[in-house]
Amino acid sequence: DAADLAPADRVDDGLPQTLVECVRFYGLRHFKIKINGEVARDRARLARMAEIFAADRPGGDFAISLDGNESFHDADAFPAVARGLLAAPELRTLWPKLLFIEQPWHRDVALSPAVGASLQAWPERPPIIIDESDAQQSSLPTALALGYAGTSHKNCKGVFKSVVNASLLAQRCAAGLPTMLSGEDLTNVGPIGLVQDLAAHAALGVTSVERNGHHYFAGL
Repeated sequence: DAADLAPADRVDDGLPQTLVECVRFYGLRHFKIKINGEVARDRARLARMAEIFAADRPGGDFAISLDGNESFHDADAFPAVARGLLAAPELRTLWPKLLFIEQPWHRDVALSPAVGASLQAWPERPPIIIDESDAQQSSLPTALALGYAGTSHKNCKGVFKSVVNASLLAQRCAAGLPTMLSGEDLTNVGPIGLVQDLAAHAALGVTSVERNGHHYFAGL
């Protein structure tokens, strides 16, 4: 909020700068929150965000995802951290709004049997998806077999690759299994690149698309 912004860091361009200002200016309702495994820091940041969402999105009109950003190298470390966050009383208003958790494990271990065993030992887990680990056509089938719920779509990963992934996830959804296809629009500058990105998301049925910073570009 404004108290966290030093006067020297204030940009005088008439646009919002803090989280609170952005929520109020743009009417934001979906939030992607980074966590990095520093438990005390993550918990304190999430608690402050829970307070902001309660005040500025009344009635619970918001949704969140958590992005582990490949911060965890040990297969069992992330479930331990996540269980602690999920049990924290000050964070209880967040978890009914959690859509998914994105790529908590580093790509070196994310598709390993050890992570699969960790997922299988955590049956009450929220949906967890891969992102950076989605490098091959075999990546999503491998991830689903390990216990993940889905992946992300980015045009740069291949539109037709995502068509195949979306078809696989549709079959999974029809079987009643946890399923998630998220998306990112990669901050392409309009009018052509951005429209192409969003058209692909629409065709794939992706309804939660991360806006990668269009507010940093004048006129967008």
